[in-house]
Amino acid sequence: TKEFDNTHTRSFFLSSRGGGGPTKLRKMPRTVVIVTGASRGLGRAIALSFVKEEKTFQKFSPLRILLLARSEEGLVGTKSLMQQEADKFLDTTANDNDATSDYLDMTHHVIDLSDLDNLDDNLNDILEFSSSSKNNLPPFEKAILINNAGSLGHLGPCMNMTSLKELQTSLDFNITSSLWVSTRFVRSFSQQQQQQQQTKTVVVNISSLCAIEPFKTMGVYCTGKAARDMFHTVLAKETTTEEEEEEEEGNNIKVLNYAPGALETDMAEELINCNVLDKDLHNFYVTSKRDKTAIMPQDSADLLLTVLMNDDFESGKHIDYWDLK
Repeated sequence: TKEFDNTHTRSFFLSSRGGGGPTKLRKMPRTVVIVTGASRGLGRAIALSFVKEEKTFQKFSPLRILLLARSEEGLVGTKSLMQQEADKFLDTTANDNDATSDYLDMTHHVIDLSDLDNLDDNLNDILEFSSSSKNNLPPFEKAILINNAGSLGHLGPCMNMTSLKELQTSLDFNITSSLWVSTRFVRSFSQQQQQQQQTKTVVVNISSLCAIEPFKTMGVYCTGKAARDMFHTVLAKETTTEEEEEEEEGNNIKVLNYAPGALETDMAEELINCNVLDKDLHNFYVTSKRDKTAIMPQDSADLLLTVLMNDDFESGKHIDYWDLK
């Protein structure tokens, strides 16, 4: 069954609308952002980071942001929190309920990215929805993909895996789907660039220390993160010319592998409650929760937004939260 919710639920602050396609902002959008896994945790925090500080919002606004996840309830919750944050500095009045829609257009899209049979069709809808040319808009100045969605997969010793189907499902979601989402995103905006629509395209792969270091009992998760890192590093190489490498700027397509650190999320709670996790690893998560030393998702998300605002990172580089502190 096709999982994509084609209602494209729209949320303008202080008003809600539905419809099959984007309504033009009175201020033409400069930036389009797609966030996968936006219903909770880091994905929600990154979405919030685009609107929670006025100086950050001004860097990207007028902004069109598409929130993707399987949970509609979680996505609606994310949009509600974004509204609360942006309402603190966006000028709204009781007589002009549409005022904030001049600068911000949020939509949520219920999609199961692990459903490979329907992934291409679902992405067609989303990329058409985010296309400036398809919606009679001038080119976006910047298009950003936050490729965040993922899962832990099998936990425990590798040799204890018993379900080939479970392994395939995990790898399909964490590797195949993730790689394909980035591929389609870059191709879509590259095609627009070939039509003289110069849009700076940024792909952020949410990585992990697990991408570069092995952790016992997390073999499938480490494999997924390592594969994603390598693919996005290759993608960066392929989309950077020799001239751009020498100049270190001016690249119209940039890729970042961002490791957000050990976060206080539902995933961390799952690891704490896992009775087959490596003892040292389990102790780390238990201690982090007890001593409140785990990184809050919003802190890591805000740091990522600072990197994106500065735009001085080397394309393809793996950057850890602790590298920036």
